[in-house]
Amino acid sequence: MIELLKKKDKKAIQQIYELYSPTLLAICMRYFKQRELALDVMHEGFMKALNSIQSFNSQGSFEGWLKRIIVNHSLDTLKKEKKYQTQDIEEVQLIQEDTNNESKAIDKKDIDENTLDVGLVRDAEFTCNDILEEIHKLPEMYCIVFVLFVLEKFSHAEIAQKLEIDEKTSRTRLARARKMIKEALYKRSISILGR
Repeated sequence: MIELLKKKDKKAIQQIYELYSPTLLAICMRYFKQRELALDVMHEGFMKALNSIQSFNSQGSFEGWLKRIIVNHSLDTLKKEKKYQTQDIEEVQLIQEDTNNESKAIDKKDIDENTLDVGLVRDAEFTCNDILEEIHKLPEMYCIVFVLFVLEKFSHAEIAQKLEIDEKTSRTRLARARKMIKEALYKRSISILGR
């Protein structure tokens, strides 16, 4: 199939598109709230992949290679807007605190069970779409870091390099994003379960 793609075989292109487009669109939807924009980015990224298919050397999976191109194209599109690079004064102070305290990102074990009932969140049985909706409500600079770290499995060093931010900034944004999502899901749980 890869050889057919390298020869620009239309049938092979159509088959690959039909096979991978749902997955690629799901990736783009992590970065863009509007479906139309996510579709545009996915199509552009897919075309970019087709145009660089000669560089695929069968080291690793084709799907992984394709996903990486889509993620990078999504980031390039966001980079043009530079939304994720904005840094407010409060964030700079948090980075300085992190440096002084050597604190890490918030983890499940850091939730105070007395103030935030995580069982309530589990009982609400949120769907992936519910959680994605909360992720999209985050300020863009937090959303992007959260998606890259949690969903795409990038390290903070990789995120810092891709977004042209400091590694500590990446850690701080992830911590704040996790806290915001946990609080939002907790509030939603209360409204759903009526507690």
